[in-house]
Amino acid sequence: MRIERFIGIDLAWAQSGARTQPNETGVAAIDAHGVVIECGWTRGLDETMSWLARAAVDGSTLAFVDAPLVVDNPAGQRPCEREVGRRYGRWKVSEQYQPELSPTGRSAAAGTAGGVGLVL
Repeated sequence: MRIERFIGIDLAWAQSGARTQPNETGVAAIDAHGVVIECGWTRGLDETMSWLARAAVDGSTLAFVDAPLVVDNPAGQRPCEREVGRRYGRWKVSEQYQPELSPTGRSAAAGTAGGVGLVL
């Protein structure tokens, strides 16, 4: 199988809750030659899945997803995470330490959306 489309998705940290709208998720698609087909933002899982369904080429798309993780770390941020925040925080790039969250309170979604099969 030849890969015709490469997709990158950087999922937003907050999808719901007290916010009026979810944070932005970064999305990008390039073709087999490295040409950018589309690059932008989506909000919420439904909008992101719709974008993925439109951007994917049936049977020949490879998608990379950077998703937030919840790590139960009572000691707080590791030195490397603090350094990333110090250097790149002004661009909203940093580790989001939230001790009130528990790994058992999160779930991963797997399924099919708009004809795009997902395995997480």
